[in-house]
Amino acid sequence: MVLCIDAGLTAPPRRLPATVQHLSLAGNRIRRLRRAAFIKLPQLRTLDLDNNRIRRVAPFAFLGLLSLERLSLQGNPLGELAGFSLGGLRNITYLYVGHSGVRRVRPLAFSTSADVRLISLGGNPAAALEPRAFAGLQRVHHLLLPERLQRVAAGAFSGLRDVDVLVVRQPQLENLPAGLLSGLQRAARLTVIGGEVGVMDRHWMEGVGPVQVISFTNVTIGELGGLNITGPVGRLEMRGNRVHAVALSDVLTLSPCAEERLVLVDNLLPCTCDLHRLMTALRGAGYNVTRFSEQNRCLTPPVLQQRHISGVSLPSAEECAVRDREELERRKSEEAFLRAMASAGRCFGVTIYSSLFTLLLPFVINIVVT
Repeated sequence: MVLCIDAGLTAPPRRLPATVQHLSLAGNRIRRLRRAAFIKLPQLRTLDLDNNRIRRVAPFAFLGLLSLERLSLQGNPLGELAGFSLGGLRNITYLYVGHSGVRRVRPLAFSTSADVRLISLGGNPAAALEPRAFAGLQRVHHLLLPERLQRVAAGAFSGLRDVDVLVVRQPQLENLPAGLLSGLQRAARLTVIGGEVGVMDRHWMEGVGPVQVISFTNVTIGELGGLNITGPVGRLEMRGNRVHAVALSDVLTLSPCAEERLVLVDNLLPCTCDLHRLMTALRGAGYNVTRFSEQNRCLTPPVLQQRHISGVSLPSAEECAVRDREELERRKSEEAFLRAMASAGRCFGVTIYSSLFTLLLPFVINIVVT
């Protein structure tokens, strides 16, 4: 074991015995790791680089460490994980990259790494996962993504293969885009816990490989665009979520065994025409709507909040049809007004600010409709 802790080093030491198995360089002033930075230490089993000043990790910086079991890069101002920066790691038990200022995971950051017990990116302020961020990474037991993710690009998990558990905590996502999971190949469980999701696109699960379970727990969802559980997705579990709206389009696609493939328990839902449509779709798919009504409660309107769905009266199909027509007319009037104002602006060379649109729009539409 070699301990070079708080030694003022600005680069990894080069003259170490090739037989070293445990090396700690924590608390130094190392700013970058070059390619194959530790290739002369083939027997290295643990490498601690915590609390340095590392801003750049070159592609294949850890090349040749075939015996490495534990690697920790926590507490460094990394900023981003570039392509292949954590590539080439094999049979490693723990890979800690948490609390390292990672804001972006670039394509192929982990490419050619395989057989990893745990990858932890927790505690990072990562704003985005780019397409193919995990491409080339295979056979991971636990993959813990950064908390409070703001954007996950479609195809971010493309090329990621054989994951037992993939965890997303407290995301702050505007949407789950179509094709989000496209290219993810074989996962046992994908879990989203807490946080907010603006819109769940009805096609967000398209293109995914076999996934046994996808679960959402205690997530605030702005609009539920669809529950399309077909093909390789085994089961979708939604527990304890707050759903503010259900899209007007088709919301549900279930193959046989609906009860086994969709779990809806302890959710707060809009007890409006949105819920009427959802329950109609569930009933048509053979889902037990009675049990659903007993196990979920109302979020809106306020007078019904927290009441079980089974104990409230929902709008009838006729009432919902009338409201749908009114909503369609409102949207048409809004679009016509915006087109007219834009045309007027072009004709007279007047710039009309969006804030003024927002202020006047409800009054104008009300006049047009009435």
